Amino acid sequence: MIEQGKLRYNGVENYTQIIHSLASVIDVVNVKTGKIVSRETLLSYAKWIRTGELPEDE
Repeated sequence: MIEQGKLRYNGVENYTQIIHSLASVIDVVNVKTGKIVSRETLLSYAKWIRTGELPEDE
């Protein structure tokens, strides 16, 4: 899935598909709350990271 330092799915940089695929086999747990992070939240984080807008406290 990682090609030349970029996360790819079937050769395409499609973060929505990648997150949905990974979330179907693994759970991402919020360290602070102990709850599973939703796919929608993971997609928001990916968007923020790509635009350089991830909040400092995250």
